[in-house]
Amino acid sequence: MQYCQKCNIKIRGSKRCCPLCQGKLTGETSSPAFPVLPEKKVGQVTFLRICVFTAIIAEVILLAVFRLTNYQAGWTGIVMTAVVFALIDIILAVYYHGNALKFTAVEFFVAMLAAWLCDRHFGNTGWSRSFFIPVAFMCYPLVIFLLAKAMDRSAQDIIIYLVIGALLSFIQLIPLQTGRTGFPLLAVISMSVSAVILAFLLVFRFRALKDASSKYLNT
Repeated sequence: MQYCQKCNIKIRGSKRCCPLCQGKLTGETSSPAFPVLPEKKVGQVTFLRICVFTAIIAEVILLAVFRLTNYQAGWTGIVMTAVVFALIDIILAVYYHGNALKFTAVEFFVAMLAAWLCDRHFGNTGWSRSFFIPVAFMCYPLVIFLLAKAMDRSAQDIIIYLVIGALLSFIQLIPLQTGRTGFPLLAVISMSVSAVILAFLLVFRFRALKDASSKYLNT
């Protein structure tokens, strides 16, 4: 225990000087009289509020720049969209931090939506519909399967993600039928792969699909 000869008091803990006279202490340090409380970490809600507030500030600044340049700064639109998608990614990461499968599945769809919006903003050349989205839908089941294997998850845990991905891939029929897909080969292959996956799940994994559907509908 530390001791101040001037004040004639004993002090517990580890002090650099006497709290009364600021004089030099003698003796050895000891455990503090009261437990040291850990610093409070920023909670998820507070963190999300900070992120949302930061995103709002960024959007306001970009709108101001767009106005001050007499609506000539076209790059502000894509930056504003990027800020929104960055905020969405942060929210998803916080919300699904304990479920890597669900986070990965949602991220695939967010990335495809972002690619489509970028394509529209930069001339609507069709690269998102012809290449990025079909390839993403073809990679999606493989990534989900490999991630589930790495996490040692059962077939019932991933089957609902495979079905949702396969069903959403048929949205490619809309630009395909309207002639807005400049290179339809990959889109057709992507939907064909999805049809095969759905057929396999319905024929060979129907019971697991039924159980998984009941589980997710109940929750």
